[in-house]
Amino acid sequence: MMERLTEFIKTSDSCSFDSKAILAILNFQHNCFDADCPIKNTKTTRVERQDTTIRTAEVCHTNKTNFILNSASFHAPDYHREMADLFVPTIQPSEMAQAIDEGYDKWMHPDEIITPNQESETTSSSDAEIDENLELEDTPSLESTSESSELLDM
Repeated sequence: MMERLTEFIKTSDSCSFDSKAILAILNFQHNCFDADCPIKNTKTTRVERQDTTIRTAEVCHTNKTNFILNSASFHAPDYHREMADLFVPTIQPSEMAQAIDEGYDKWMHPDEIITPNQESETTSSSDAEIDENLELEDTPSLESTSESSELLDM
């Protein structure tokens, strides 16, 4: 059973406080799934800074008050878990090692992974193709500089 996301309701209440009291910034997204927001061709297309009669698809929100905490935005994970009332179990070192082993095995054999939406036929990659991709990923790009790698070491 999938756990429901905590929903937050936007109100007209407002308050003021010292900016030094801000502990984290969390990102909320409109809850389009539960609100059943349709996608309609209503967005005006602009060409060379001029509006046209061409319309493109956009989400049309059915309400403006129901939001969920964006769980893909982890700028402040501790505050995110606290606000969403999420329980995150402590992972033991042995469990982490097992997860790494399972992930590595799936990564090295992607043709054996079957997702719910996949048919029984899967595409497969040969070991040579996988090795070639690994070599390409390990090759530094021309744009990388010592300055950018120093930033990563901080």
